[in-house]
Amino acid sequence: MHPNESVVREMLIAHGNADEARLVDLMTDDVVYHIPGDNALSGTYTGRDEVFRLLARQVNIIGRRFVPEFKEILACDYHVIVLADTVHHSLSYRMANVYHLRHEQISECWIGVTDGMLDFDRFWSA
Repeated sequence: MHPNESVVREMLIAHGNADEARLVDLMTDDVVYHIPGDNALSGTYTGRDEVFRLLARQVNIIGRRFVPEFKEILACDYHVIVLADTVHHSLSYRMANVYHLRHEQISECWIGVTDGMLDFDRFWSA
């Protein structure tokens, strides 16, 4: 397994377990998250504090921590791509999330919805 794949897997597990101390270790101070669409989470979040507010907002919307079921993880020296599916009742969407890593920490994340954008927006609407 590529070391960057391990970092992203650890981040997903830490997020699912609400392990903020581990998340701090796995993200750069200036981490940036980009969330697409027209929903309560859409936008760009810069810095760990904003990203933690984003993650807390996810819990407020759906009442729990959210980690998509990932199908495949592809990694190289600078990027990791996570292919994931989400099915929730009648809503479903596919994602290809791209993570940029710097010194074995996540420095940027682009959430990419490859299929089911309307369901993604419905899922994350408050």
